Amino acid sequence: MDYVQNRNAEKVEKWCNQGMDPNFHDSQGETPLTLAAGIPNNRNVLIALVGGGAHLDFRNSEGQTGMHKAAFLSITENVKTLLELGASPNYRDPIGLTPLYYSMLTTDSADSVAEILLSEAAEVGIIDMHGNHELHQVCVSLTLFFCY
Repeated sequence: MDYVQNRNAEKVEKWCNQGMDPNFHDSQGETPLTLAAGIPNNRNVLIALVGGGAHLDFRNSEGQTGMHKAAFLSITENVKTLLELGASPNYRDPIGLTPLYYSMLTTDSADSVAEILLSEAAEVGIIDMHGNHELHQVCVSLTLFFCY
């Protein structure tokens, strides 16, 4: 996980080539791929992990994929890379939320993440356990942003 965190793609690739399984959970419940997806400018590590056998839909202990993490953190390059590697824009977490929904949860969400997900046929109208959907989350975020 140190190699992933330090963006050391060469070591990650070597590690995978030596037979290490990249589909595990660390002590915080993260997988190498979900950790890598949450680190900006980590394209080469994402490629090394998937090339080394990391499953794109393998989830951390909270049920999030790397795509969920990259979308929530608005890391456009990682979202794009994961899609190029074959990830789905429609993975669902345990309560049915998609990366597009996650991308709408913060006031500093990058428009580019939503645009990329939508261009890849992300489902729209996902409803959370409170009956709210993505547009509601955008309105809440904007209200909070403009109130402060």
